[in-house]
Amino acid sequence: MKRHQVFAYILSVVFLVLCVRLFFLQVVRGEFYRERSEHNRIQVLKDFAPRGAIYDRNREIIVGNRPSFCVYIIPWLARNKIDGVLNGLCRIIPLNPQEIKAKIENQRFRPFQPITLKEDASPLEMSRILECQLDFPGVFVQARPWRNYPDGRTCAHVLGYIQEISNDDLEKLKDQGYQQGDFLGQTGIEKAYEKYLKGVDGGTEIEVDVMGRPAQPPHVLAQKEPSQGADILLTIDRKVQEACEKALGKMAGAIIVMNPENGDILGIASKPDFDPAMFTSTIPSDQWKRMVRNPRNPFANKAIQSVYPPGSAFKFIVVAAALEKGVIKPDDVFKCEGKIPVGGRVYRCWKEEGHGWISLKRAVAESCDVYFYHLGAKVGPEVLSEYAKSFGLGSALGISIAGEKKGLVPSPAWKKKRKEKWFLGDTLNFSIGQGLLLVTPLQMAGAMCVVFNGGKLYQPRLVSQVIRRGEGNMKFKPVLSGSITLKSTTVSVLQDALRSVVTSGTGFGAGIPEADVYGKTGTAQNPFGEDHAWFVGYAKPVEGKAVPGSAPVVICVFLENGGSGGQVACPAAAYVLSSIYRPSLATPNTSANTASF
Repeated sequence: MKRHQVFAYILSVVFLVLCVRLFFLQVVRGEFYRERSEHNRIQVLKDFAPRGAIYDRNREIIVGNRPSFCVYIIPWLARNKIDGVLNGLCRIIPLNPQEIKAKIENQRFRPFQPITLKEDASPLEMSRILECQLDFPGVFVQARPWRNYPDGRTCAHVLGYIQEISNDDLEKLKDQGYQQGDFLGQTGIEKAYEKYLKGVDGGTEIEVDVMGRPAQPPHVLAQKEPSQGADILLTIDRKVQEACEKALGKMAGAIIVMNPENGDILGIASKPDFDPAMFTSTIPSDQWKRMVRNPRNPFANKAIQSVYPPGSAFKFIVVAAALEKGVIKPDDVFKCEGKIPVGGRVYRCWKEEGHGWISLKRAVAESCDVYFYHLGAKVGPEVLSEYAKSFGLGSALGISIAGEKKGLVPSPAWKKKRKEKWFLGDTLNFSIGQGLLLVTPLQMAGAMCVVFNGGKLYQPRLVSQVIRRGEGNMKFKPVLSGSITLKSTTVSVLQDALRSVVTSGTGFGAGIPEADVYGKTGTAQNPFGEDHAWFVGYAKPVEGKAVPGSAPVVICVFLENGGSGGQVACPAAAYVLSSIYRPSLATPNTSANTASF
């Protein structure tokens, strides 16, 4: 074959390849590249939308927004002066030039994409940057709404926090309109209701050239106003919440106040806590390490995310099981000599010398362990497990924020699955709320609601409405998640016994003149340290003494390593109940933060 023929064949093949490639690009993938071309032609100058606000049940603001200024840099405009710009800014704002350079390198193919230098700059920082604007090419300050917490740490675990979206979350959520620099709810209400709270960003669309530079003369293609996210109306009462947090003070633990007639949570506090505002800015690594290594775990919501043995606070469920199954009558007595030997081991009562012959009512009031050893053995572990679950223990109650633990209700069948044997000693421990039984404070509050209303178990409700601008509001009704049939005589005997706990028993410290308080104390043994302190009960306002219009509430106080329930948990419960029912502590709702819808 002659040389010119070979050359012609090669040209033909090259031409054919080019034609096939052009066909693929213009016909097969034409629509895709047209969209990319249009996207590259347009740059959006974002106008951030405010997140929705969060209000308490009285429409007092708990979380809102405030104006803020953030400092950004456009790498292409700084170009070869980047070192000087960053070094100069270091004298005004805290900055790590090496980290900024790494970010610039990571987006070197997007030189006109702004990079955040400082979030929520102070007025002084902002004014100094603007004064030296000519020395900092490519640096600009932009206003944006910033999350504001008027009450600081109040309700931190329930509200949760927001944080700048991570690269992993951005990859998952970019199809939902999220972009670099957006904030995303990480925990609590902020996370659970993210899709409602997040607004729709606005901005200005301008035409840019192939290098990403604004077209000359500038050509504005479109403008869009930002749309604020929906507001959330909580069931929480701000004043009750504050009282719960003050009652805890510096002690680790949780306090929950609920409406037993519908499941509304009026207050839910957990200590230690954290400042949710800290997450809206970059947290220094040393500060973050100190917090995550804190053995008291300030990020755990102890009301729902931690489980503990309930101790004697569990005994009212044992009474309910015994009465319903007919294994005991209200006037039956057992003799407490301070201990009971079983299988080579001695099971003791908290009262070393014993209570003597003791009735059900007095056994509940004085929390006699030996009485409940006898009672638990007569009822049996299967029935104890059945009734514990019927009262809501051993399963998540369905609160709307993430992380709720199920706890554990043991049984012989549960142990058998683990190839372990159930002993009589397990039953005795079970009957006084010790051993393998684990609960959350929220579950104990829910169980006491069942006693108050005679058998109804409501799903705990934190949010009553989502208030959407320009759309109908979403209202959440109370949800009855379960029920247990209790004879009226059982409820009557049980309530009478719980009242005696406060009038003449271990719960005397929980009583207040403005309400009739019912309840059960608990001092739960803890193999890892001091005993845990419990009080769980309910209160009915006394007409003429309590705040007019006040309603019954259920309260659960749990103090981690707090010691005696009667000595420590009861006074905390009395403080919270006094804040609800005492007229001298009641103030009219005149807060300047009150909103109307």
